[in-house]
Amino acid sequence: MLIIWPFKRHGHWIAWAGSIINILFLAGITIIFSGVVDLLVFFKTVPIFVKIIFLLPWVSLVTSIWMLYLQTHLWQKSNIFLWKKIHNTGFNLATLVLIWMAYYWNLILL
Repeated sequence: MLIIWPFKRHGHWIAWAGSIINILFLAGITIIFSGVVDLLVFFKTVPIFVKIIFLLPWVSLVTSIWMLYLQTHLWQKSNIFLWKKIHNTGFNLATLVLIWMAYYWNLILL
């Protein structure tokens, strides 16, 4: 189901990809700050996977903007259940809050 669900309907794969990107970002930040990554590495050079982790919020922002575009079309349709519209709005808000928090804590590579 996890493999088939994103491609069943229009726009689902974007939400699925955004969710995976957000999970990878949170897992990467957790690994970096939990001490699993040796801090001596940071004194010599920044590893490439750390740069990739700090670039993930930008990719998440692109998927979120794309979802906002699709969401405007979803809200205009009258045959879609209200619960689905609210669910998609909540997903977008959660993604935007995650990006804002990453920006606030300087976890986004600029």
